[in-house]
Amino acid sequence: MLRLLRIGGPEQGLPKLRPENLRRVLLIRYDRLGDMVITTPFLSALKDLAPDVEIDLLASPANRVLVDRDPRVHRVIVWENSAAGRLRAIRECRSRNYDAVFQLILGRTTLPALLARLLAPRGRIIGKSTTGHDFLMHHATPSAADGHFSDRTLSLLREGLHLDAPLPDYPYTLHIPESDRRGAESELARHDLLSRPFILLNISASASIRELTEEQNIELARGLAALGYPIGITGAPVAGELVARIAAAVGGYPLRFTSLLSAAAGMAHAKMVVTPDTGTVHVASAAGVPTVVMYWRMGHPGGWAPRGVPYRIVQAEHGELLRDIDTADVVRAAADLLREIEEKAKP
Repeated sequence: MLRLLRIGGPEQGLPKLRPENLRRVLLIRYDRLGDMVITTPFLSALKDLAPDVEIDLLASPANRVLVDRDPRVHRVIVWENSAAGRLRAIRECRSRNYDAVFQLILGRTTLPALLARLLAPRGRIIGKSTTGHDFLMHHATPSAADGHFSDRTLSLLREGLHLDAPLPDYPYTLHIPESDRRGAESELARHDLLSRPFILLNISASASIRELTEEQNIELARGLAALGYPIGITGAPVAGELVARIAAAVGGYPLRFTSLLSAAAGMAHAKMVVTPDTGTVHVASAAGVPTVVMYWRMGHPGGWAPRGVPYRIVQAEHGELLRDIDTADVVRAAADLLREIEEKAKP
């Protein structure tokens, strides 16, 4: 099959595109929340390079919320889970006549690359190089063995576009509607946390193997409370009862934000976020909040660490679950990060 596709594959060795010639560009990013956050520097860079370009985003039902109102994005097209929904997305994309498609999904790259050709049959396809699959794209950047995934994503711009100068360091940026900011402030004010510093503990992750048990979260919250700050506790909407039980056990505050962007606005008021390895890590970075991140033994902190904020990493040394981590190590890391924050705050 791949041999047959190679025969009709995109032409290789073409000169790179000039940013000023771009009219419409599609970004393929129908994966997770954290992946969308790490793409925000790409959006900023592309808009700086080509201010008039229309950027469309092929998003997932879950991560579209992060870019639905982003002024850098012209159109969000959702790659839905139904066949009918996907056919609608394909028709809409093909009608846009893109000059280029950036395939930003960095894992399982074959199907997204094939999809890129279907969505933009006349556009350039730029993506990550995978052994034996480079022929699916016009421009493919080599797969980096290490480095942050945000930097790996940005490298695709350098691969597909002719750049006259190195790219600056772009931060994560989320555009939060005023209604979400007001909602976050209302929830914090309800617990008297709007005007005083607090530590925010997130208990939820995208997979249960990256979550602590209820008993461990209580133990961790008690240890964090001993550092001298109020503890706000949050989690996924389905974890509301668990959040309430943990908060009640430690004298903390259960925080229920009405949306992901409202949660991001709430995080911006925290002195520190403590969280498992999940999208919250990157949302906290976008909010500019120091973060302590817990990784299971097989996690990849080098690729998914916080960016642009002070942080500490705590990784389990054995086992296959996050619950194999020592919560005392997490408290020590939080105490160390607090000392750094407070030292920098001194006049």
